[in-house]
Amino acid sequence: ENLVWFKGKEKKIQAGKYTFEKPDSLPKVLNIILAGPVAETKKIAFKEGLNLAQMGELFEKEGFFSKSEWLEAVKNPNREGYLFPDTYFFEKDIWPAQAAEKMIENLNSKITEEMKKDTETSKQSFFEILTMASLIEKEAFDSLEERRIISGILWKRLESNIPLQVDAGLTYVTGKPSSKLTEDDLKINSSYNTYKYP
Repeated sequence: ENLVWFKGKEKKIQAGKYTFEKPDSLPKVLNIILAGPVAETKKIAFKEGLNLAQMGELFEKEGFFSKSEWLEAVKNPNREGYLFPDTYFFEKDIWPAQAAEKMIENLNSKITEEMKKDTETSKQSFFEILTMASLIEKEAFDSLEERRIISGILWKRLESNIPLQVDAGLTYVTGKPSSKLTEDDLKINSSYNTYKYP
C-alpha cells in the first residue's frame, strides 16, 4: 500500500482477478496490477448437431457453469439453432448469456453477403432456413449430396402441405436416437413432432 501511494499510482490500479504463480517482488506485483487483469481462458469445442441441453452438459463438464444456468439463459428467448458449433476460448468466469451471445456473433460472422441475398430472394425467412438446416443436420450424416436430396424432399413437402415426418424433432424431444423411437413416440403431442404438426 505504501509503495502504491509513494509512486502516486493509487488511482491507476485495475480492479479484477489476478493470479500470481510464485512470490514476486513488490515492484513486479505493482506493475501487474497497474497493467490490469489478464482474463484466463479455457477451450471448449462443440460438435455439429448438439442441442441446448447437450451444450449445457458440456459447459458443466468443462467447469464453466451448470447446465441449468445455461438452459435458463438460452431458453427465453430460445437460442436453439443460433449457437454456432465451433471451438471457443471463453473466459473461465463467463456468464451463460455472454457465452451464448459470442456463439450467435460467430454464426452472424459466417453469413456471407451471397447468403443474405439468397435469403432475401427466397420464399422462406432466415429462421425457417436455419430450422430446416437443423433438421437436415440430424437426418443426413453421410454426404453433402445426401443433404441436398433430403433438403429438396423436405422443402417440397412443406410447399405441398405434407407433414415433414422427420425423426429429428422427436429425437430432440425424447433424447432417443431415431433407431429407438417407438409408435407411441410418433404420437407425442409436441410442436417438435413433425409427424403431427407442420
